[in-house]
Amino acid sequence: MNHRLLGTFCVLDAVFAPLSAQRVIGLERGAPNKLDHIDAATCRRTAQCVLPNPPMNAHAAPLGGTTFDSGTGRIYSSDGRDLVLTSTSCAEYCRVPIPATLPSITGLAYNKARRYLYSSHIDNRIRIWPGGACPTSPLGECSIPVPTGTNEVVTGIEFDNRIDPAFPNGRLFAVTSTGMLYVVHEPVPGSCGMICRTMLPSCAPVFTTWQGLTYDPARRQLYVTDGTRLLVVRETASCALSVVRCCPINSVDAPLSG
Repeated sequence: MNHRLLGTFCVLDAVFAPLSAQRVIGLERGAPNKLDHIDAATCRRTAQCVLPNPPMNAHAAPLGGTTFDSGTGRIYSSDGRDLVLTSTSCAEYCRVPIPATLPSITGLAYNKARRYLYSSHIDNRIRIWPGGACPTSPLGECSIPVPTGTNEVVTGIEFDNRIDPAFPNGRLFAVTSTGMLYVVHEPVPGSCGMICRTMLPSCAPVFTTWQGLTYDPARRQLYVTDGTRLLVVRETASCALSVVRCCPINSVDAPLSG
């Protein structure tokens, strides 16, 4: 198996981050926080490590997330209030709390080309941070265009670094608690420009909530979780999706966040 890290769920994922095209990494919600390496074809855990002390908090849905920096081989994880940067085996490089004035984090993504870390929050805004270490304040922010008056909350994000004439600076995927997928241009301060949006296909049994996602640009596949199952869908065109597989993640100790 090619164990090259793809990006965030991490496709181990983006915490749900990807490391290889066939592995994702998920952050468990329970304490102590653990990173699980999961075979995306079988949905079984292949490796696990425990994040170092002091532990992050156990966190309820929709808080928390992970993403993979393929440039350094490091993983960002969050319980909603702290950011921790580790190796894929959980060796810690740094950690920092986000400013107390910011709403809690629900997802993370990484822009390898610009070395930007993105975070989604319970206010449906994307914050843009300098990457490469543990940032202390965002560079700017923009809003995912979730309709007002709904109960939709962005619960997971992933950045697609693949170059395409239609979006030469990349694009960001965002999944909400209702299963709506938003695709926007590269976030810049003041603008998360919409490309398209669509409802994700059903998994059997149907997801009651959606917690995180990652993307494999080589296969053009999205990996989405509700915390206990993995849905894999193929992108046949912008916001045109077909189901590849759906399977239970039954070898982890606690539900995954994204």
